[in-house]
Amino acid sequence: MALLITHYADPGAFYARVEDFLMAHEIEHNLILSLARGLKLHPERSEQPPYLAAVESDGAVVLAALMTSPRGLILSRCADDAALEVLARHLRNFHPDLPAVQGANPLAAAFAERWMLLTGVWAEVYMQQRFYQLTG
Repeated sequence: MALLITHYADPGAFYARVEDFLMAHEIEHNLILSLARGLKLHPERSEQPPYLAAVESDGAVVLAALMTSPRGLILSRCADDAALEVLARHLRNFHPDLPAVQGANPLAAAFAERWMLLTGVWAEVYMQQRFYQLTG
């Protein structure tokens, strides 16, 4: 199965392509969903063009990534480790000075490891985060 990465200049096109994939795990993806929706509705509020990318396998999204400078990269969940490699190689061409990566563990750690191998830039865990779902 071939992996294809698409880099989106249009936040609306990015949101349209990844929304269903992200909504399948809405709680886990609340940050990337809200930022992507905000960029779609108000692209003029972004000081610099955001990095918006989706990796697909056989026409299905397997990884979504969003970055608004100067903040770090936000990753969706991903079941295909090869997609992380595709993303890292692509992102290196656009943002070789990536400041941080945010995502569920061990996914973020796996991406950071690939980034270190590609760029030689050392990475370390800065903050552990968790998701909480309220029930009631």
